[in-house]
Amino acid sequence: MTAGHGRNLREKLTVLIMLVAIFLAMASGTESLLESRRTAFEAESLRRRQDVAAALAARVEPDLYLNRSILPLLRLYSENHGTDLIAVQKHYQQSKGLDLALYQFNKDGALTQTAPKQAPNQWLMKNLFLALREKDLKKVSQHRRSLDKKLEFAFGYGKDLNSILENPETLVKTAFNTQDGLIAWTSRPGGGLIVICQQIPSDMDIFKIQLRDFERREGLQRVGLLSQDFSGDRSLGARARRHISATSADSGSYAGMFWTFVGLRSAKTVYAAFSERPNPYTRAQQMARLLFLALATAITLLIAIAGHESTISLKKLVISMFFASSLLPLSSIALTAIDNLEVHTRIHTNKVRSAKEETLGNVVQNFNRYLASCSASLLDLTKDPGNGGADAKTGAMVRNVERLFPGARVILRNAAGDTMYFNGSERGAGRETFFKSIARRIVERYAPERLDEFKYSGNPFSDALVRKDDMGFSTLLNFPDRLQIVSAGNTDFLLFFRLLPPSVGDCAIVMVELSTFSTIKSYLKTLQAKPMAVEGSALELAAFYPAGYRWSLPPRVKHEKMMIGLAETAYATDKPQFARFHGENNGFALCLPVSELANNCLVAFCSAKPLDEAITRMKQNILLAAALALILIASIAFWLSRQLIAPLARLEEGITALSKRNFEVRLPVPAGKDEFSTLFGAFNEMMAESYDMQIAHSVQEGLVPSEFPQTCSYSMFGLLQPASDLGGDCLDCFSLPDGNVLFLVGDITGHGVGSALIMAFSRAITFHWSQTTNLSPASLTDQIDNMLRENRTRRMFMGVICGVLDVVNNRVELVVKGHIYPLKLSADGNLSWVGLPAYPLGIGKPVASRAISIEMAEGDSLICMTDGFLEAHNRIKQPIGFDGIEEWALETRCDDARIWVERLEKRFRQWCDNRQSDDISIFIMTRKAGSGNDN
Repeated sequence: MTAGHGRNLREKLTVLIMLVAIFLAMASGTESLLESRRTAFEAESLRRRQDVAAALAARVEPDLYLNRSILPLLRLYSENHGTDLIAVQKHYQQSKGLDLALYQFNKDGALTQTAPKQAPNQWLMKNLFLALREKDLKKVSQHRRSLDKKLEFAFGYGKDLNSILENPETLVKTAFNTQDGLIAWTSRPGGGLIVICQQIPSDMDIFKIQLRDFERREGLQRVGLLSQDFSGDRSLGARARRHISATSADSGSYAGMFWTFVGLRSAKTVYAAFSERPNPYTRAQQMARLLFLALATAITLLIAIAGHESTISLKKLVISMFFASSLLPLSSIALTAIDNLEVHTRIHTNKVRSAKEETLGNVVQNFNRYLASCSASLLDLTKDPGNGGADAKTGAMVRNVERLFPGARVILRNAAGDTMYFNGSERGAGRETFFKSIARRIVERYAPERLDEFKYSGNPFSDALVRKDDMGFSTLLNFPDRLQIVSAGNTDFLLFFRLLPPSVGDCAIVMVELSTFSTIKSYLKTLQAKPMAVEGSALELAAFYPAGYRWSLPPRVKHEKMMIGLAETAYATDKPQFARFHGENNGFALCLPVSELANNCLVAFCSAKPLDEAITRMKQNILLAAALALILIASIAFWLSRQLIAPLARLEEGITALSKRNFEVRLPVPAGKDEFSTLFGAFNEMMAESYDMQIAHSVQEGLVPSEFPQTCSYSMFGLLQPASDLGGDCLDCFSLPDGNVLFLVGDITGHGVGSALIMAFSRAITFHWSQTTNLSPASLTDQIDNMLRENRTRRMFMGVICGVLDVVNNRVELVVKGHIYPLKLSADGNLSWVGLPAYPLGIGKPVASRAISIEMAEGDSLICMTDGFLEAHNRIKQPIGFDGIEEWALETRCDDARIWVERLEKRFRQWCDNRQSDDISIFIMTRKAGSGNDN
């Protein structure tokens, strides 16, 4: 392998490595970008499908469905007396599967319209509505005595006037025979409405009803409802649930579909199955990999098969290196910047969610502090309650409590648990019995010394339940002087009780009942006055009360529809719900169902404007950075073009001129003292020297004879080929004045100008010698020897063959000094090397030259050559040698000296593969056969 071939291979490998580096960087960045997009697409697809399943769960959750369907009726038609209730009743029966009975009343409490027209229990509903809107407590007591038994018969055990009165605009569960039903009512200044549902649809019926108009999106294929125990269920949905539950997941693939399961508050499970959708970024990843592989293979093959002699220019290398060094970081930065937009969005979203969860968690925790502060206020207000009745202390205490806690119910009891005073309507008998047992138990635990103050006449059954604590009474009794949530039937309320010392009077216990909904609403209103922010955006709080299907803390009107949907889903699934909204409601919302706040759903909303602005700034910065990078690259490219590519192009032009031996070309030297200035200056100096050498070469070529003397008997021809511009060989042949022929073959040490000058001097001496009378070859060689000895600046010598042919006598007078002997070929093919040993000219002690005389018979030939021919070697370093010369001389022999020389030259070129390392000179003189003598 030659050095040039190795260098070419290294250039190809360099470019290939750079291209591979670019491809790897771009492929890695593209792969990373597509992988993040693929993951984001899968996450987004999963989120959308889970949203579909959650929306279905919110629609079919039984309690929420009933609240959403019935309670808005109370607000819509309680004062709208122009509505056809029969049409409303038929619509609800057909579209919602609810068999309702509607009773509408005017502002005076008179029944004005029913649906159906002959609705049952109209007398009971008339008197019930009058009792519900009665303000006089004495009349309320009268209504209770007349209605309680009838209400219990109509609506089931435990249903009395109080149980209905305490739950306005709330669904109260009833029992009609063996069927579960509902009753709801409202009373407003313009009238009122009572709604009765005698039979609640089953969970499956509700599911089927809601499925009628449910939008099938995201490739929804099938939906279903699973019971809490589905171990024996062999349906496809149940099998999918068992399969996916094995991985502790709520979503997964089964039977060629993607399944999502959502648990409901009713212990049922809703499932939704979607068609499997291919991820477009997976296909994009595969196509990108194939594309990069194809490009890498194509470029590698192109470089590999471009050809043995193909090279890569320095300009191409510089351009490749520049683009490699610029594209590698820029492509990585660009892909990273694009990916960072998604990362920043996810981080910001996660921060917003975490901050909202923390904020809502604090709201829940602070509610206990709020109750503690309310308890402290009640403890202070009730320290001296008086003895009830007309006691001024009792009146003052009740007014103070009602002022701080509107709607509060205050009860004073003696040590036997009997009621001494109450400021609201009278309790039902069953409920009062339990609270009397609770009061007695409080006295037993905390003030046993007061047990004998009054005779106790409680109910043994309720006393046993309170002491047994199967219903959680012990927990209630453990915390006196503190507000606690108590559930009694359909009603939740806050209960405060305190034990008084005997010194206060007959009153032993003060109980205060507060509406849970009102208390929570008051607490939430206190939060509105405190500005809150999340990630630089104002936080808006709202609270939805699903049991009453109304807002405890209403949001802005434009956010109401969006927040209701989120709250319904959170309530139905009993899990926090987080969503990003766009358009008019652009922002983030988190809904948290809170059992500590009577199952209110807290909603926190903040605008997404800071995120959008940050993303916009990032995009602008990316575009600005890209523009600056392009400008920088263009500037660097322009600078490289002027400072590097353009000089390289000019240098290429100069090298092209040099290869064409056009030494008159000069390169413009750049200003300054950089590498190109030095290089171009040196190049111009080399071109000037080469130009001089070219002139010297032309002069030297002129000194070599192009025509050789030809006679009738002799054919003569010679050849001189220098290895460089100026050679060190000497060849001359011309006719002397006396008719003889002089031939001179010399080999001067070295190459270059010095050797060329010696050659020129030798030619000049030869010419002057030819004008003298002593025309012997010995005298000529002695003169050249003297010249070498007298005019040398460094040690130079010359091997020489000098001969004079006597064309008349056919003899050659020959002098050989320090040179290869001439080879004489006889007509019969005998070979002999002729000459006498002697030092070259210009070396050793001066010794007079001695000539030998050689007879040239017909057909004899004399071959003279320099050592450049004899020592030339082939690729395996084998020289031609004397044997080779003899062999070639016989094989190429010809009577025409010119043809013979050309044949030898051709063999020489083939032998050394056109590689010449030394000057070569050949001179052949042959006597033609049958020529006789020249006269």
